[in-house]
This record gives sequence, C-alpha cells and structure tokens, in this order.
Amino acid sequence: MKNPVSKSGDLRIETLRGFAIIAVLWGHATLWLAGIAEQQGAQLHWSYEFVEAVKGILQPLRMPLFTVLSGWVYALRPAAQGQVRRFASGKFRRILLPLFFLSTLTYFQFLFSNNEYPVIRGAEPIPVMPEDFWVLWFFRLGHLWFLQALLLIFLCVAIIDLLGWMRTLKQWLFWVMLTALLQFAPIHWEFWSLMKVPTIMVFFFVGVGIRRFREELSDPRIVKTVWLFFILGMTLHLLWKFGDVSFRKWPHYLAVGALGPIALLSINWIWQPLILVGRHSYVIYLYHGLAFEAHRLFDDLLAYAHYQALWFILIIIAGLILPIMLEKIISRLPYIRTPMLGRKP
Repeated sequence: MKNPVSKSGDLRIETLRGFAIIAVLWGHATLWLAGIAEQQGAQLHWSYEFVEAVKGILQPLRMPLFTVLSGWVYALRPAAQGQVRRFASGKFRRILLPLFFLSTLTYFQFLFSNNEYPVIRGAEPIPVMPEDFWVLWFFRLGHLWFLQALLLIFLCVAIIDLLGWMRTLKQWLFWVMLTALLQFAPIHWEFWSLMKVPTIMVFFFVGVGIRRFREELSDPRIVKTVWLFFILGMTLHLLWKFGDVSFRKWPHYLAVGALGPIALLSINWIWQPLILVGRHSYVIYLYHGLAFEAHRLFDDLLAYAHYQALWFILIIIAGLILPIMLEKIISRLPYIRTPMLGRKP
C-alpha cells in the first residue's frame, strides 16, 4: 500500500484527521442548534433534519476515528525504556495543562452565559460553586472528557509497551479483543471520566496496530474482509438509526469504528483542504466550543427558520477557523502557549 508522506506525517492520516474533526464539530453544532432553538422557543427548520441525519450517519465513526488516529500518533513515538520520564512529561504537558486551563475557562464561560452553576454529573448532579471551580478539573465538563480518558489510555498503553506485551500481531489482537470486551464493563465512575475509557480504549489500540503492523494489515485479503464487515456494520447502523430495527448498538458500533479507519486508509484518500484542517485538529477540538459561543451574536436569526441552515454553516466555519487563528497568535507567546496549547515555552 503506497504511503505518501509529508513533514507532518502520512497524508492519508492528515486527511482522515480533518474529516474526523469536522465530523466531531458537525455533531456538536447540531446539539447546539437544537438547544438554542429550544431555549428561544423557535421552530426547527427542515434543514435541521438534514444535519441531524448526517450526524446520525457519522455517529459510530467520528469519535472512534478520532481515537484511532490518536493511537496512530502514539505509535509514531511510543514509550520506550530509558525515556519514561520524557514520555510522561510530554503527555502531561500536552494534555493535562490545556485540560486544566480550558476546564477553568469553560467553567466561567458557562457560568456567565447560562447564569447557573456547572454540575458534576451522576445519579444526583452536584452544582459546583465558583470557589470550587477547580473540582471540575477532575470530572466531565463538555467535550473535555476525551482528554481525561485519553491520558489514562496513553498511560495504560505505555505500560504495556514498556513490559513488551504488544510486540507481535498476536499480542496486539489479544489487546484489541480484550478492550472490545470492556465495552460491556459496568463502569459508572464519573471521576476523571473513567466511565468513558472502556468506550474508546479499543479504538486507540486499533490505531496503534494500524501503524505498528501496517504491512500485515495491508494484505489484500485482510483489506477485503475489513471492507465487508465495515459495510455490514454501517448497514446495521443505518437500520438501527433510521429503521424500526431494535438491538444493542455495541456490535455494529465496534465494526464501524474499528474497521472504518482501516478501510478508509486502504483507498489512499488524500485531499488538501482536509489535510490543512487535520494539521490543526487538536487545537480545533480544544477550542471549538468557545468559537461556538459566537452564536449569541446571532440569536435573533434562529427565530427565522430559514436562517438556521446559514447559522449552522457559519458556526462550523467559526469552529474551524477561530481555533486555528488562536493557535497562530498564542504560538508566538512563549509562556502562554504552554498552558493553552501544551507546547514548550
């Protein structure tokens, strides 16, 4: 399988990263549109049904794909003996500092925008007072749960690599199957988004294997089998989402989320616009929520149903462009880029 590269890595991966982050923004923007319309008592236009349908189609692929690509990136520079301290400090800086910074910013943004206290989720939601804002560094707050879960997964995979337990294809398949079974684990701990770890961990392992065992997974027979089960999984998903079929979502979510990236990589999909977006996917994920706040400048548009499609397009564009602009500005400020972007001062 031909593997075109650039200074930033595999162009197919960059393309998929762009696709994945747009799919994530699409899902989040759809929820925002519905929530704001409900607050204002505005009717949703038929165009909302279209964007909701697209969201439904992408649902079993967007976060799994984003997680698979995170595993692929880890596999470029995995944990190694003699570099544990460097590896750990790099991951903590890259993930933990932006998590704490953005959690604080998001807390007060939510407080001032909604005139209510953010809560710790659970059977009985607990409001968090302003003087205790730091408590939400350790619980789910919007889309930031992914950073918490990802850091735990990084640490688990690093330990496995340091012990030499994922050097062969068979060992990797064992971990994939084990983490797939974790989807059934009845974990409900809100602390550090532990309940989310089993839902995405298998996809991280898939990403590691796509990079580490790329020659084996490029075998034409394997690729054909992957495509067969990916199409079957997507078909079941569409029946489940839009038809009257009722069954557990786990099997087809796993098939689509785990096999979809392998299938998409096999077609050597390279598209420059997605590459440009993909190279900034991390900062877009971090700060697209703040960009979405721009909707408050256009609240009145939602009262007119025929403007809703325009609002949706504008909010997606804002969610892509504003974080990239922010990144370019902050990157020039040594001591600010560390807490905001996780980069060295």
